[in-house]
Amino acid sequence: MPRKKGSSGKKSTKKKEEKKKEEIKEDVQSKAATEEKPKKGKGKKSAMEIEPLKDEYAIEKEDEYAIAMLGWATSGYDITKLEELMKGRSKKKFEKEFEKVRRGVEKLEKIKKALEELNISGVEKEVDELLKVINDPYKAKEAEKQFEIIKKMVRAKDIESELDSMLTVEELKPRIMEIKERLKNIDELEGIEEDLKDLRREFKESYFVAEFIEMIEEKPRTVKRIKVTEEEHKSKNPMMLKDLFVFSNTGKFLGHKTTRKGKIDKKELVEKLNTARDFVKNDRFSSGVLIKVPKGEETLLVQKGEFVAVGMIISGEVHRLTGKLLKKGIEMMEKEDEEAIRNWDGSKESLLHLQKNMSAIMYAAIKLGEQMEEK
Repeated sequence: MPRKKGSSGKKSTKKKEEKKKEEIKEDVQSKAATEEKPKKGKGKKSAMEIEPLKDEYAIEKEDEYAIAMLGWATSGYDITKLEELMKGRSKKKFEKEFEKVRRGVEKLEKIKKALEELNISGVEKEVDELLKVINDPYKAKEAEKQFEIIKKMVRAKDIESELDSMLTVEELKPRIMEIKERLKNIDELEGIEEDLKDLRREFKESYFVAEFIEMIEEKPRTVKRIKVTEEEHKSKNPMMLKDLFVFSNTGKFLGHKTTRKGKIDKKELVEKLNTARDFVKNDRFSSGVLIKVPKGEETLLVQKGEFVAVGMIISGEVHRLTGKLLKKGIEMMEKEDEEAIRNWDGSKESLLHLQKNMSAIMYAAIKLGEQMEEK
């Protein structure tokens, strides 16, 4: 049967071709398996594809990893998981984990350094909790959160100490106590910081007033009692501040504040200002000496510092501590705005602390007058 014979021949040829293809495929796979860098294919990776590289660069990288890990382990970091991965065959998985641990260690190192600079008195419990995770790179985020809370608690304690130092100024006590109460909730810290800025400014304006009041209320020295009639007592006229001027010692006018109400006689005011300026520019009058110039029912007071001078117009009697008050106010101005005053270009904005210090002098002078009135 010719047809059957031919059909059998075709089948035989087809089998031979399939066998040949199988042999070629096996040969290709065999060569691919012996190549140094096998080509990546789709689907599941072969064992050869995930073996560590054996070239010089790969060896160098492995050394870098080993050195870094040795340093971390020596510093007390828990890198057990990373060490297990290094022994495995998945290079990419190890490198990914290594980078994760590296970032964690970096964060924890920053926390440790910052922790050393903190005064942890009063937050020891929170610090102990932080120390439980501070050597675990996988818990770096948790450590960061705990450290932020500790920083806020420490800052709250610092603010409380600062507020306690301000309690010497009686007028600020209610606000100080209110802020101290708010400090119990550290989530309010941001708002408290803003309020504290205003409080600091007001305290700087008045903090030295307490010193003067304390001096006024100091225990009297033992002296002979002198009987004063009611009429003589009433004749005493307490000091009342009207105007305050500030000059440089070269005569430059820096600022003015007044307690006068209603319309002001500018011509008369300028005349008194110029009189004060003349004394300031006159080298005959040394610094630290309070100059008193009667002007009708008012008195012009002038006191010079090293490069700043203050003039005051008052009515009534001059309080015995007025000279000390002006001296302290001048010291503050010269300390805080020295460069700006020495090189003043006419810009009031450059005299950052002038208005604050002028307000402080006025406030203290008014208090001195009130103390005289009470006596």
